[in-house]
Amino acid sequence: MKTSELFDEESFHDQLMKADKVEHPVEKQWHYPILTKHGFEPKTKYGTGFVRSYNYEHPSGRKIRVTTGASADYWHDTTHGQHGFAEPGQDNAGGYWSSLEPHVKALKLSESFVAEARIKGATYTTKEIKGKVEKVIAELRGQHSAAWTKISKQYIDLDAEIKKLQISKDELNALLKDKATEVFDVEDEVLTRVVETAQLTITLSKKVKTPAHEEVDAEKVVEALAKADLPKDLRKMVNEIIQANTKTVAAKETPERLTVKINEHVTISGLAQFFQGIINHIQIALSHFDSKYTKIAEMVKMLSVRDLE
Repeated sequence: MKTSELFDEESFHDQLMKADKVEHPVEKQWHYPILTKHGFEPKTKYGTGFVRSYNYEHPSGRKIRVTTGASADYWHDTTHGQHGFAEPGQDNAGGYWSSLEPHVKALKLSESFVAEARIKGATYTTKEIKGKVEKVIAELRGQHSAAWTKISKQYIDLDAEIKKLQISKDELNALLKDKATEVFDVEDEVLTRVVETAQLTITLSKKVKTPAHEEVDAEKVVEALAKADLPKDLRKMVNEIIQANTKTVAAKETPERLTVKINEHVTISGLAQFFQGIINHIQIALSHFDSKYTKIAEMVKMLSVRDLE
């Protein structure tokens, strides 16, 4: 058989071209665990082709570009826009894959970085969790800290006032709950109780009582059965295991919850109702007066006294 019959050059070329267009996610590349462990974030999510490049950036501003593929696995520190092969830990450093981790370790990015800080004079540090940088901390001092003093004091004062108000609110809620409970009979505890006033709508939830009962720890039963060397009298042993893992749950009572709703329309509508009541009384009084006046006038006419009207 001839060699030409075994090798289809055109088909091989097509497959080669197709393979050169495959996208490779950054998470599958050898450099991903090295750089992300030290806080770098991949800016290139996918690389295409046999030879491809991926860009990374650190919160400090440090940038690294990695080129990888069939016969090329090297990196460059591109923080200052220049490509070089300086020693690891220096600006414009570069090299083959084995020198990448020594470089990022030499930078000591996880300890402190000030040169590329977002604010000059601030100290930035990072914290690692399970070998990966997860937190960046900015420590402000001097003139940078002074700008935060006023707003920080306002926040602290406001927080103290909120705590005082919360205590007062809790005390009022307890008082409202007692007053609302007095409105209903004890038998009403099984119902949702609502007290409506002109200013507030107060709701007490149902009081739920759970009686004492036995509870089987199913997980422990299964675990014990799995470990047991079961004999012929299986049923007896199962019952013993269940009994050993059965506990009595104490009775408990879930107290009713208090909900207070402020009727926001009260101020306006309440005043409107008040004045409307006064107007109604005046209108009724005037109507009575008009009626009496009409009767008097008719009587005067009957007496033929002309000028009394």
